[in-house]
Amino acid sequence: YVLPNMAYLFIMIVSVILVTYIITFVTENIIAKKIPKYEFTEAELEEDIVTKDEKKGMIFALIAGLIYTLIVIYNIIPGLPLSGALLDNNQVLYIDKLFNPSSFFYHGFVFIITILFIILGLFYGIGAKSIKNHKEFCSFLSHSLDDIGSTLVMILLASILISIVKRSNIGNVFISSIGNLIQNSGFMGMSLLILVFGLSIVGTIIVPSPTLKWSVLSSTVVPMMIESEMTPAFAQLVFRFGSTVSMNITPLLAYFIVYLAFLQKYNQSDKRIRLFESIKYQLPYTGLIAISLVVLLVLWYVIGLPLGINSYPTV
Repeated sequence: YVLPNMAYLFIMIVSVILVTYIITFVTENIIAKKIPKYEFTEAELEEDIVTKDEKKGMIFALIAGLIYTLIVIYNIIPGLPLSGALLDNNQVLYIDKLFNPSSFFYHGFVFIITILFIILGLFYGIGAKSIKNHKEFCSFLSHSLDDIGSTLVMILLASILISIVKRSNIGNVFISSIGNLIQNSGFMGMSLLILVFGLSIVGTIIVPSPTLKWSVLSSTVVPMMIESEMTPAFAQLVFRFGSTVSMNITPLLAYFIVYLAFLQKYNQSDKRIRLFESIKYQLPYTGLIAISLVVLLVLWYVIGLPLGINSYPTV
């Protein structure tokens, strides 16, 4: 028996180092030369200087955050006096008590994290003497929402688009079509490997969720790769590598809006950065990473190196 996280240990170590180098190379030699330099204002430069009061505020925030974290941890440990308030104690297994939909920890995790941030900010302000009364505290709570009106609008429109795509089931139809294409291709061996990798890249643009894609494609991809003497573990690896390549260029990914927001925040030109321009910045990453990963997969398959502990690309 091999733990799932150990089955891909060796190839993941190599791929992480490889992708990290590619991202650094593309950023420094391609992207950084295309975009204008960001000029820091005097106010931004002054913010980098940490005063004694600010250090005191950090200490206050650290202590308060640790106390709050310990309280939360105590309340997810069953069997102790007055503990377990965040659990669903009607369940038998601890994992069910913690993550059952009826447990407060599962339902209120976002609330728990929000309270943590509020406590950290409050005690930092008290220690740094930047918060002296409740009015200033309320003012700082809303300060984080300054200048993000356009981002909120983008989030609204993106959520509508993602919801339409999900409700229309166009993603399921598209992924099913990819599965039929793979099944009817008649490809075997290395050609099948490259086909699955390439179609995983294309499928991610419409359906970013790897779980949904794999639930549809696995019944087709795994048997075909087994016929080519490839292991199911290698089949899933090929799919997952292809799926990650185009994750950064699909507007249907929820975090793509965060990327757009950062582009707008640090954009100092009068011209707004639009959707296609933002994708254009990501294409060099997608292209080079795709080439590197498919070469890595082919070499691993041809040489027959172990993917991880007791896990191989071929039977």
